[in-house]
Formats: sequence, C-alpha cells, structure tokens
Amino acid sequence: MIWIFIAFLLFFVLLIFGAHWLTYFSLVRFFNLENHNLKLSLAIVLTFLSISFLLFSFLAHWKENELTRFFYLFSNLWLAFFNNLFLALLLAWAIKGSFKLLNWNGDFRKIAGSLILVAILVTVWGIWNAFNPVLKEISVKIKNLPVNWQGKKVVQISDVHLGNIYRQKNLEKTIALVNSTQSEAVFITGDLFDGMDKNLNHLAVPLENLQAENIFLIMGNHETYVGVEKVRRALKEIPKIKILEDEMVDLEGLKILGLRYPERGKEKLNFQEVFQRIENYNREEANILLYHEPRGIQEAKEVGINLQLSGHTHKGQTFPFNFITAWIYQGFDYGLFSLEDYNLYTTTGTGTWGPPMRIGNRPEVVVITLK
Repeated sequence: MIWIFIAFLLFFVLLIFGAHWLTYFSLVRFFNLENHNLKLSLAIVLTFLSISFLLFSFLAHWKENELTRFFYLFSNLWLAFFNNLFLALLLAWAIKGSFKLLNWNGDFRKIAGSLILVAILVTVWGIWNAFNPVLKEISVKIKNLPVNWQGKKVVQISDVHLGNIYRQKNLEKTIALVNSTQSEAVFITGDLFDGMDKNLNHLAVPLENLQAENIFLIMGNHETYVGVEKVRRALKEIPKIKILEDEMVDLEGLKILGLRYPERGKEKLNFQEVFQRIENYNREEANILLYHEPRGIQEAKEVGINLQLSGHTHKGQTFPFNFITAWIYQGFDYGLFSLEDYNLYTTTGTGTWGPPMRIGNRPEVVVITLK
C-alpha cells in the first residue's frame, strides 16, 4: 500500500513540475523574454510554486496554526489559478499553430496576454463560487411512502471539507441555508471533515445550530484519512447528530439506512452482505440510503433501495476534471437519476478539496421534496 502511495506521489510531483516547466517555456516564448536575470527569476519562482502544494500540505499537517493555514491556502489558490493559466497557454499554442497552418500573422503577445487575463477573471469567479453555496430543490417519488411523509422536505449536505480552508464561518453559512428550508431531516453524506486538521471539535461546533430534529451522518473517505474514531469523538459533543454505520433507523415509517465508507486497506463495500446484516430491513418499506460515493447502483436497486443520496465527486470541481468524474462514475457523477423504483441523487457538495475553486458547477445544499 505504501509503495502505491509513493508511486502516486512521485507521479503527481513530476506532472505538476512538468506543467510548470511548460508554463515557463510558454511565457518566455510568447512574451519574448530575453533578459537572463528575468528568466532566471521566473524559473526559480515557478519551480518553488510547483512544489508549494505538497510542501505546505505537509507543513499544515505537521503543525496547525494561522501561519501554516495561510501558506496552505496560498498554495491552493496558486493551484486554482495555475489550472486556468495552463489551459490558457495551451489554447494560445493551439491558436498559434492554427495561424501558422493558415499563414496568418498575429501579435501573440497580445493574444497570450488576453487569454491570461481571462484566466485571472475565471479564477476569481471560481473562487467566489466555491465559497457561496446555493439551494438546489428537487422532487423524488418514493414507492410506498407513508402518508405522513408525502410532501415533506429533507435536506442533503455533503463534502463540506472542514479543515484548513473551510472554517466555522463557512459551515455557519451552510447551516443558515439548511435552516431556511425548515425541513424534517438533514442528511450529511460524508466528508464533513477534510482530513488535514488535527483538532476537529471546534470546527464541528456550529452544527449545534442545526434546527432539524432528525440529523443523520455517514462517514466519507476523508473521515477515514483523519481517523474515524477521532470524528466520532468530535461529534459525540453534538448528541443531536446520529452517526449511521451499516445500520437502519425508523423515522416515523420512513427507513433511513447509512453505510460505512471502506477504510484504507479494507475490501470494498458489498451491498448484499451489508443488507443481510441489517436487522428488520424490508425492501417493500419506503427507504433512503446514505452512501458517500455514487457506486453500488445496481446492487442498491436489486435490494430495493428507493432513494440513494451520495456525494464525493464534486462534479469534477473544476474544468476539465468534470470529464474525468463523468467517465469514472459512468455519468452518475452529478444529478438525479431514476431507474424504475430506484432513485439516485449525487450532489456537488458544498466545499472543495485542494484548490478552493469551482468552475462548471455550483456548491449546493439539496432540498428534496418527497412524493
């Protein structure tokens, strides 16, 4: 397992370094940089920035304080901008190649400069977007839904990623949106914590202000990174939150099931085996399944799940990674899907991992009207 991690880390470092080197080469060519000292300074700055994310990630994990959080935020903001800068320079090269094929002339200093300006504006929008979740309202028809639940609302929040970037104020903004819906229940579908902070208790305090009587939480992959037991201890201080781990509760006739996320080094979830262990589960009774990742779709359908609520994907979080998540999750990476009596909703979540930027999607709090 450790060798897989080292190999991935090495690949990531080489990929980021190579992209920064191409950026250096592109800036020198497009802006005709000839001054030796200027090129040397640019090379040093980009080399440092290429390792800044890993460097400050380790630093923030080793020592938690305002200074390390600042450097961690800085490195993530740079990655957010660098993603768009690199795409802008690739587009500039494509334009340059097209002009050459067509024997056209153009001032590529102005073209590259304009594209970099667009990259800056897109980055600013993406960062603002990442910190401003919206309400997303959907309706779902559930087989055999009890009369007392018809027309009622429940809320899903996911992937809040509380840690070095998303702090108590961000959670308070999300909670204000949740409370404005006056819903019957709140479902937190994993990755409440980011996995970097050592002290979780203070981050979770705003959850006490959730006004719903029924609040259920499941673990996501990031809870396994920070330590499941540490998460349990932090949330123990907020008794209104019920953690579901391969178990079911009866909520006035509506069954709520929550499944564990497999911890590192353990086998993937087997839906059939888990449901055989859940006492009193009856596939003919109305139910909602909470599972962090939009997987096990066919298995969930076969065991009689009516509505599965998942997150994890962030819908790729930013362009062009949305194409990757769509491929990995076979198109189930975002939105509402209905397959006969089975429904799946995969949310974009409210927070981000790594660069605090969202392009091509909105962070959301999902309000679900049951029918």
